[in-house]
Amino acid sequence: LAHVERPVALFGPFSIGDTCLMVQMGKGLEFGLYSSLYIRNIQIFGAVMLKTVGTAVEPTLLSAAISDISIPILVDNLMGEHVDGIEALDFIKILGLLTRTQGGARALSLSGAL
Repeated sequence: LAHVERPVALFGPFSIGDTCLMVQMGKGLEFGLYSSLYIRNIQIFGAVMLKTVGTAVEPTLLSAAISDISIPILVDNLMGEHVDGIEALDFIKILGLLTRTQGGARALSLSGAL
């Protein structure tokens, strides 16, 4: 488990937050990974768990979450500057579900146990 007080810069607008790698021996070998990736003010979370069943690999968990996103938010955060007139495309939005996050932000959460 790697816990950071604030995201660590990777390259360009990308940085990485808390990250965890799990390796476990149960009925077979199991692997898990979760991490938070940031593109300036956009937070993306992902998690995956896999287990071995004989010679095959079986996914047991897939999960993803993203903060509120729209075309203007995406362009502003990828480019690092505001593009005049981009607000005209603000009608295309994905609003995250209200969850407990720092600063009261919302996060769209998609997950499933397989």
